[in-house]
Amino acid sequence: MDLGATVCTPKSPRCADCPLEAMCLARAEGAQELLPRKASRVKVTERTLRYLIVENERGETLLHRRTGRDIWQGLWEPLEVAASHRMKPEHVVTHRLTHRLLRIEIGRGTMADVPRELTEDWRWVPREELVHYALPKPFTKVLPQE
Repeated sequence: MDLGATVCTPKSPRCADCPLEAMCLARAEGAQELLPRKASRVKVTERTLRYLIVENERGETLLHRRTGRDIWQGLWEPLEVAASHRMKPEHVVTHRLTHRLLRIEIGRGTMADVPRELTEDWRWVPREELVHYALPKPFTKVLPQE
């Protein structure tokens, strides 16, 4: 029985029909018309992210595994660049998270954009293997996958 949808409703609770009436704290305190309280809305902030898709001479795409406590932790992504990086976006994707609206600008990069030292969080991935990597949804729309 779905009590919240049929019996214990915020505007007109039907306490007499409720099988939990005898142990209901809201009823005992006369507060049943105050509950349930609506959860406050989460403030949505906007954020712009910029990425470059870089392919080497073998046609492999450079991916980075996200670490830290930011969005998409543990997922793979193309090369993220600073907002000041000059690039012409080929794709602009909007992606909505619960608390954030992302504007993702994606362009093409060259080997000159690649960091000199690549740690184990970086991989050159052949095009046919991209489908085996966990990518955030916005990148599955633009990365070439066969």
